[in-house]
Amino acid sequence: MPEPMQVITLAGSSNSGYVDGAGSAARFTGPYAITIDNTGTMYVAEAGNHRIRKVTNNGVVTSIAGPAPGVTPMIGTTDGIGTAARFTSPFGLALQSGFLYVADYGSHRLRKINLSTNEVTTIAGSSSGYLDGIGTAAKLQQPNGLSIISGQLYIADRSNNRIRKMDLTTNEVSTVAGSSYGYLNATGTNARFTMPSGMVSDGAGNLYVADLGNNRIRKIELTSGLVTTIAGDGNATFRDGVGENASFFYPVGLAWGGAGTLYVADVANNRIRKIEVNTGKVTTLAGSGAGFADGTGSAAAFFSPTGLVVDADQNIFVADQVNHRIRKMSKYAIKPAPPVS
Repeated sequence: MPEPMQVITLAGSSNSGYVDGAGSAARFTGPYAITIDNTGTMYVAEAGNHRIRKVTNNGVVTSIAGPAPGVTPMIGTTDGIGTAARFTSPFGLALQSGFLYVADYGSHRLRKINLSTNEVTTIAGSSSGYLDGIGTAAKLQQPNGLSIISGQLYIADRSNNRIRKMDLTTNEVSTVAGSSYGYLNATGTNARFTMPSGMVSDGAGNLYVADLGNNRIRKIELTSGLVTTIAGDGNATFRDGVGENASFFYPVGLAWGGAGTLYVADVANNRIRKIEVNTGKVTTLAGSGAGFADGTGSAAAFFSPTGLVVDADQNIFVADQVNHRIRKMSKYAIKPAPPVS
């Protein structure tokens, strides 16, 4: 049996909207992806509000880029500083050296935010399509998950059914794996994905991919380009088990927990799952059916959880999309978000 995980709400409430504030006084609309820095500060790609938000480890929410309240248009591709910038359904985040990289799903672009100034620039992509190239000459189609490894930004190019990478020195975009949609374990572009979504690195040269349309978790050995399946039988249902005897239903978010542990936001199952990558064993840490409840293990409830990140203390933070909340999971007793004064 997996260790019990206590789930609380860190920020947000069932009332969607756009409000900066502390704990339940803050409002989100469809938070989708989440990442964290080494101080415990989290960044949230808020797809429903087309903004990038910041959340402290005690649940204080502020905005760093995207339109101010009541300002239109809400969506777009405008580069600029803070509220002058526009996004269109940001879906993926990666953080490195004071820069936040954003997969701007609806605009088919990769954006970069300088966190010291909140300046947003476009670093790759333009119109929807598929083309390797440099910067805005490259084409993407609904980019989703991001992961940075050794100066390379890896991109789950969801509707192109490919894994791409961008050299952060030259801005050159190339294709790592995948071609047309389907399911096939193979090397490089001979492999097949169907709507790859979240991605995460294990820090040892392997990239894990939530292959949403195939209901599987895949692994890419970056030195060889070999793509394999570590868990999931392809059936859109729920089952704990080992390797391809386990089942997922639209896995989206991934987080690396260290020590061979991979966490999965299993969206349509409304659960947070755990994979022991050395054995392929899949267990459920929290959640059951769709809903909202803080609690422990299966007594907790999520509604389409999409984004995951793990902090230095092995707490798991969840972008609980349809509940419009950021949730926190821990093996230890944790206090609820601070009351609003």
